[in-house]
Amino acid sequence: MTDSSKPNRSIKTTETVFGIIEEISRSSGATREELSDRLGLAESTVHTHAQTLIDRGYLVKEGREYQLGLRFLEHGMAARDRYKLVGISQEALENLASKTGEAAYLITEEHGKAVYVNKALGDKSVQTEGRIGYRRHLHEIAAGKAILAELSREEVLDIVEKHGLPMKTENTITDVDELFEELDTIREHGIAVNVNESLEGEKAAAAPITTDSDVVGAVAVVGPSNRLTGELFEDTIPRLLLEAANELELRYQF
Repeated sequence: MTDSSKPNRSIKTTETVFGIIEEISRSSGATREELSDRLGLAESTVHTHAQTLIDRGYLVKEGREYQLGLRFLEHGMAARDRYKLVGISQEALENLASKTGEAAYLITEEHGKAVYVNKALGDKSVQTEGRIGYRRHLHEIAAGKAILAELSREEVLDIVEKHGLPMKTENTITDVDELFEELDTIREHGIAVNVNESLEGEKAAAAPITTDSDVVGAVAVVGPSNRLTGELFEDTIPRLLLEAANELELRYQF
């Protein structure tokens, strides 16, 4: 499901427009002067592109700051809805959240990153970085490692070459040989875990969702390290995840 092809050219104007959009998103708003300084663009260039985006409904101006417009929501929902698992996963996620009391997520891979595409929250769940649409490095989260374990060695190496293995905490895997050792363990047991690797105090377990020829995503349960312990983390949650993954695999084919 990865695409390792690399474009051999880019359009400067397109890069500039998306650079402006991404900086506004990262900063939760930015002024013309701030965008000019951060992106190394003339203020007149920022103004021209930003005004075009405003005219098209993609930006709004609040005081002196540019903010993302709700037009992006329309396209974001369309992108999410084309992913078949989203439409069939809610019941399975709610079941996981109800039985564990924690947050349950559906995650897929796109362009070598993990993307959160659906979720359900249990009665004890803690809101973390896993909002819909959020992207993370695959190697730092349980669901990402579950997906990596289903890819070929060449595909994994392509992703590592493109995105690296950046450290989020002192427990994050940053060595490629160590990563492959863990992926072997995940293939053996069918479950990936994350113990304080992406966020201190957070644990997660995940199972891949596969078809005959591909991995289409992963389901995960995420919660505080002090609650996900003992039989719950070592037996109950893995069993529930494997059941949910199997259910989604069957439903995906029909």
